[in-house]
Amino acid sequence: MKYTLTFLTIVLMITSCNIENSKTNNIVDKFTWEVQLAGYDYEKLDEKGEIRLEDFILEFEKFPWIEQIEGRNKIQEGCSPSLFVNDHKSSTCLWVSMTGDKKEYVYLIGYVYKKTVKDYYGPGNPKEINWVEIYLTDDAELVKRCYNLFFHRETVKLVKRLKKLEMYGEAESLQQ
Repeated sequence: MKYTLTFLTIVLMITSCNIENSKTNNIVDKFTWEVQLAGYDYEKLDEKGEIRLEDFILEFEKFPWIEQIEGRNKIQEGCSPSLFVNDHKSSTCLWVSMTGDKKEYVYLIGYVYKKTVKDYYGPGNPKEINWVEIYLTDDAELVKRCYNLFFHRETVKLVKRLKKLEMYGEAESLQQ
């Protein structure tokens, strides 16, 4: 399958997800979700509130993916359509986006988590950053299975499943 992934997708992957520590949000053991429609400014997210797995799967299935990517292709600006789920307990985020057109499209699955890296400036002390890994698939059922693992906090299985996919890229996530 041939498809074009643009700089716009890269901006999406490093600036999205709201995974602030749950203590600052008074949310301990909850998942919240957000929507970013095609053409939105990269920082604009429609916060939808708390969500459970079953409800998210329904939202994923009824989301107008093809209509959204076709709309994005017409305007040629802003972000691609995306859905985000934030786990405030673990400060992680799993998001899904779509790019392509109605005949050929691909889902991008982004997993944002805390990563310890060595600070190369100064004494080289380790620091914790938000890191995003992005994978590609054309399988909507696989996307739903990944969300099932995410909501059940089966992180090892989720990461193992994601790593079987083609990796699109990884980078520090600028969202705090």
